[in-house]
Amino acid sequence: MVRPVHEAIRRCNGSQKDKNYLYTVYGMGATNFNEESPVFPDVLLYARMEEAVRYLVNCGKQPNRIFDRSTQICLRGWDPANNVDISRDDIGGPAVLRTSLDDCLYGIASKMADSLDHRTQGSIFTRVSYFENWISDAEQTLRTIQQI
Repeated sequence: MVRPVHEAIRRCNGSQKDKNYLYTVYGMGATNFNEESPVFPDVLLYARMEEAVRYLVNCGKQPNRIFDRSTQICLRGWDPANNVDISRDDIGGPAVLRTSLDDCLYGIASKMADSLDHRTQGSIFTRVSYFENWISDAEQTLRTIQQI
């Protein structure tokens, strides 16, 4: 699917929650895990992940913190087809639900798993649909400011 540059991706409405979809996570994080001399890609990379609602995974390994399914998403997986995974350098990147009709923004990477094995340990993404009212209010405020 080719999307014109001027067209923003729509936000998912939340009806996708707890479905067995695959999500595409984008980022430009290090392609090796050597902290002393990380290697960063020249192009945007992606990995396919799934929501970890059916699995008992330690999402993000956050001590003394409760994982909140209403505001957060736990995605797990590794993309062997592309030989890529996600890393902490990808924080702030999008998790996109791609369908045959269009794409929608499902989450924003916020806490990557401490382990390199994302198949058994999930990473935390902010659930965009939970913040829909706040995002819409902020958009309206910005439109109003731009008109002044």
